[in-house]
Amino acid sequence: MEVINRLLRWVEQQHLLTPLHSSVGSRVSLYADDLVLFVAPNERDLHIVKASLAIFGLASGLFSNLDKSVATPLHCFDHDIARVRDILSCRIEEFPCRYLGIPLSVRRLRRSDEQPLIDKVAARIPKWNGSLLNVAGRSALVKATMSAISVHMSIVLCLSPWAIESIDKLRRAFIWCGSDMASGGKCKVAWEVVCRPRDLGGLGVSDLRRAGIALRAATIFTLGNGESTFFWTDQWLNGSSIKAIAPAVFAAVSCRKK
Repeated sequence: MEVINRLLRWVEQQHLLTPLHSSVGSRVSLYADDLVLFVAPNERDLHIVKASLAIFGLASGLFSNLDKSVATPLHCFDHDIARVRDILSCRIEEFPCRYLGIPLSVRRLRRSDEQPLIDKVAARIPKWNGSLLNVAGRSALVKATMSAISVHMSIVLCLSPWAIESIDKLRRAFIWCGSDMASGGKCKVAWEVVCRPRDLGGLGVSDLRRAGIALRAATIFTLGNGESTFFWTDQWLNGSSIKAIAPAVFAAVSCRKK
């Protein structure tokens, strides 16, 4: 995948592709075998991208299956979409699209887009033996599984109040009743108290809204484009370098690997 990344960057450096808007940080996004590529929908660019993928396939044996690929138009006209379909022979899908299991959209997500996440949480409720567990056991299951399902999406997206409330209903019902539904009389403690840490009198169940804010804040950092950054010696870790923070690690790594 690093080879195809270098190939597409080389094609771009040769000015064979139409330059993108400055708001697009990078033309290519790679993770494992998933590839997202921003390309202008003109005939020349589309043919160059298709040829680049074919060259990579001939060299590596890893051919791109364009029939399984998806093109998502951004401010495109109908003739642009038709051109993409004719040249690349891939499906055309509007937003929201899914990347690495996360729905990405240029607008606020609809409830139908968040419903699969809620269904995943509901599917983890062991209805047949939930009532056989005590409150401590059900609380442990909620913290270990039901509260962890939304972490992946919360890193990128801000879940709507409706989605958070729907997940909280399921977690609350399972803790107090061992099922997916509970009336107000069954809840022995207010949910705000349940979400407090144990040393503050709560059960330590995570607050999804606050946890989402913390997750997104922890993953935002700025490092330029990385091309001129020295990983070991530049001060990119909260104003410090790896050499200053961990001199023993720095000394243990050979110059060649640095």
